[in-house]
Amino acid sequence: MDSSKNVKKYIFFTLIIFLVSLFLLPSCSQHSISPTPYGENTVLMKNNAFSPKTIVVSPGTEITWVNLDPIAHSVTCLMTSGMSGVFFDSGSIEPGFTYKKTFNTIGQFNYYCKYHSLIDEMTGTIIVQ
Repeated sequence: MDSSKNVKKYIFFTLIIFLVSLFLLPSCSQHSISPTPYGENTVLMKNNAFSPKTIVVSPGTEITWVNLDPIAHSVTCLMTSGMSGVFFDSGSIEPGFTYKKTFNTIGQFNYYCKYHSLIDEMTGTIIVQ
């Protein structure tokens, strides 16, 4: 009977050690990646979405778009107030690259990704006031 208790203890402690190792070992193999700090006037392109969708700034503010997706995007803004044409177009922003634009004029600037214009999340707004 003593032997039976020892076997049960051995199995119990072996099971505990096994379960603890299941939780600890994966954390040992993962690399800790610190998030890259982005400024408050930064729009991230990630998961086929602009984030944040809207930014409110004062005139003279530079906005930076960062493409964190594995595919190219654009930042394209058409003229407003009945005018036709393109106000600005970043061209193709490849994965890992950025686009910067300074807004000097007061107004609301709606932009989109010309490659993914049918995806609602690929639209955004800059409000300069």
